[in-house]
Amino acid sequence: TSPLLAESYMSVARKISIRAIGDMDVQPITIDYEVSRQLIQDSRVSEDLPFGTRGGAIVNHHFPVDGEYLIKIQLQRNNDNYIRGLGEPHQIDIRLDNALLSSFSVGGEHKGRSGPLYAFINKDYLGDPEQEAYEFSADDHLQVRFSAKAGTSKVGVAFVDQYFETEGKKRPRQGFEELYSFKGGKPAVDKIFVSGPFNSAGLGDTPSRKKIFQCYPNTVTEESVCARQILRSLGTQAYRRPIRETDLQTLLKFYQVGYKEAGFEEGIRTGIQGMLVNPHFLFRIEKQPGNVQPGMSYYVSDLDLASRLSFFLWSSLPDKELLDLAIEGELRRPGVLKSQVQRMLRDRKSAELARNFTEQWLGLRKLETVTPDPRVFPEFDENLRHALQQEMTLFAESIAMEDRSLLDFLNGDYTFINERLAQHYDIPDVIGSGFRKVTLTDDSRRGLLGKGSILTVTSYANRT
Repeated sequence: TSPLLAESYMSVARKISIRAIGDMDVQPITIDYEVSRQLIQDSRVSEDLPFGTRGGAIVNHHFPVDGEYLIKIQLQRNNDNYIRGLGEPHQIDIRLDNALLSSFSVGGEHKGRSGPLYAFINKDYLGDPEQEAYEFSADDHLQVRFSAKAGTSKVGVAFVDQYFETEGKKRPRQGFEELYSFKGGKPAVDKIFVSGPFNSAGLGDTPSRKKIFQCYPNTVTEESVCARQILRSLGTQAYRRPIRETDLQTLLKFYQVGYKEAGFEEGIRTGIQGMLVNPHFLFRIEKQPGNVQPGMSYYVSDLDLASRLSFFLWSSLPDKELLDLAIEGELRRPGVLKSQVQRMLRDRKSAELARNFTEQWLGLRKLETVTPDPRVFPEFDENLRHALQQEMTLFAESIAMEDRSLLDFLNGDYTFINERLAQHYDIPDVIGSGFRKVTLTDDSRRGLLGKGSILTVTSYANRT
C-alpha cells in the first residue's frame, strides 16, 4: 500500500468516525445541493415528496449536532440572471422528514414594466428599475431557521402544484430552451443551501451513538473496561468474526492515543478510526482448509458464508443474528440457512440486491454519465434517466422477490413504468410519477434487450 493511499484511508476513516461519534466543536458550514437543469420540474419528482407537489428536490442531510440550522432556496434563472416564472404567484414548501417547516409565496408581484422574455435579445429594452430588481432577487426571502436533532434527515423542497389536474389528464412539458433563455413559464429550484449548526445544544441521541456506546463509564476506573467492551463488540461486527486478543490490543493502542488527547470519547473515536483502516474490515479475507489440494472443492466456513450472504443480499455487513449463528456454527443446520435467507430477503436492505447486481452485471452505473446526442434525442432529460434506472431495478427485484424464472431476463412480457417512461415507450394510459407494473404488447420491449437503460449504455450517443 502506498503512503498516499494509506493517508487517504486514514482521512476517510477519521471523517466517518467523527460523524458516528459527533463533534461538539464543529463550526457552522454551508452545504449546497444543486438540482440538475436537465430535471424538468413540472410534475412530482420523487416518491418521498407529497402528492400534489411539483419540482424541487429531496436530499439526505447529516446534522452533526442538536442545534439551529438554516435552509435557503435559490430558484433557477435564465441566462440574463432573471428568475424564471415570476408572472404568477406560486407556493413553495420546505419540509424536514416530511414535517412542514415553512411555506412561502413567490412571484405574482408587479412593480412596473418587465424586461424582455428571452435572454440575449432586445438589450436596449429593459424593464423599470423596481421590477428589474425584483426579478433578480425575488427568492431572497426563501429561507427558514429551525432546530434539528443530530443525525441524518430528509430535507424536501417542492412547489404546490396549482395546476394539478385530475388523474388521466396529461399536460405539456417544458422544453429545454425555456430553462436557459425564457424567463416565463414556471419557477424551479436551482439549489438548496443548508447552513449550521448555530447554537449547538449537544451531540444528541443518534442511532450511531446508541450503537457505539453500549456502556458509558461513570468513573475513571470504569473507562478501560468499557472501552474494551465497546471495541470488542464493534470489532466483531466490523471484522465479521470474533476478534482475537491481538486484534483488540491493536484497537486499544488507537484508543490510548485519543484518550490521552481528549478523553474517553475521543479514545473510542480513534479506536473506530483504526478499525476502519484495518485490512480485516477493508477486505474479505477467506482462508481455505490446509489440506485442500488444487482443483478440490470444499465447504466455506460458517463465518465466510455469513459474509457472502450479507454482501450479496444486503451489500453490507452481517447483522448480529446472522453473525451469532455463524459464530455458533449453526448457520448450516437444516432449515436455518433457508430461514435466514428468507429473513434477509424480507428486510428492506435486500433492495440493494437488485440495484447493485444489475448495475454491476449490466454496467448500468454508466447511465449516470451517459448523455444521448441532444440533436437526435432532444427530449432526453433527468426525469427519463431516473425512470430508466428505476425500471431496471424494479424489474430485477420482481424476478428475485417473486421467485420468477431467470428466463424473464430474456423475454419477460412485463415491466415497471411511470408517466415519463410511458411517454418514451409510447405506452398509453399511464399517468403520474409512481411506478406500476404493465404488460408489454410490443415484443421488442421484452426482457433486458428491450429496456431503455440497457440500450442507452450500450449504444453510441446518436443511436437508439
